[in-house]
Amino acid sequence: MKNKVAKTSFVESSLPQTRRQLFADIIKNHWRTLLLLGLFLFVGLLPFMGCLLFRDLASLSYSMAYSRGDIDANTRESLVRTVHFYASIGEAASLFVFSIPLSGSLRIMRQLAWLDPIFFKEDFGSGIKDNYWGCAIASFFSGLIMVGIKAMMFTAFNNVFVIAIIIGFFIVLVLPPLFLSIAQGTVYKGTFRQFNRNSIALYLKHAPLALLFTSMLVCPFLLEMIQSAIVIRFITMAIVVYFVPPLSILAFLLFSYFLFDEYINKEQFKDIYKRGLYTPTKEDKKAKNHK
Repeated sequence: MKNKVAKTSFVESSLPQTRRQLFADIIKNHWRTLLLLGLFLFVGLLPFMGCLLFRDLASLSYSMAYSRGDIDANTRESLVRTVHFYASIGEAASLFVFSIPLSGSLRIMRQLAWLDPIFFKEDFGSGIKDNYWGCAIASFFSGLIMVGIKAMMFTAFNNVFVIAIIIGFFIVLVLPPLFLSIAQGTVYKGTFRQFNRNSIALYLKHAPLALLFTSMLVCPFLLEMIQSAIVIRFITMAIVVYFVPPLSILAFLLFSYFLFDEYINKEQFKDIYKRGLYTPTKEDKKAKNHK
């Protein structure tokens, strides 16, 4: 699968000049590729959603047993907490499965961001080879926090305020550098430790924007907190999980490339500085002023 070639001729000045324009251009011209990536990411998240479904159905069965008088309230509470804990372990493990289509998709999105040709099968495979371990490390830490939070909910530390602080700490201080490290792996060669050190410095320079784009990535995973009928919740989750991740991941990647251009590529890797963007020449600016 290659990038489609425009049927009409164009001039270089018609190319996107900012990451925002590039984001819109990719959606307009490569929406089929994004939908295909959405399908792969959706399949990769099926085990995660399967764990959630198992948890909810088991909890529902315990509630029905309680309403029939088969078990008492304490037994129901104990069973529900247990199934939530073990489901969280399954959810954490399923993130390693999700890392497979995620790592391949990151390579395709890099090609889109750089306006490079795409050979889907080859690029997707190369992405898995190059990016999987970075994604897997991020999955490990995310899963560890997920299980830890669920464990706290089943102990004497079950305090909503404390748990909210821990989740906030995780989203504000852990996830942004973690995701920026993954983004670096799509461009540079190095160790995850090196990437993480750079990511912390980059994050501190643009923390508000990094938090915004990180929140966009995390939102689909927070749908499990919706209190509604199981059917409605999972239909909503399926729709969101299919359409949102390709866009939110692409947006975060473009934001990351903006940071890399400003603080790394401008001095160290000039050959990829603003790659995929058109920089107007003096002649272009003069021509624009004459119009």
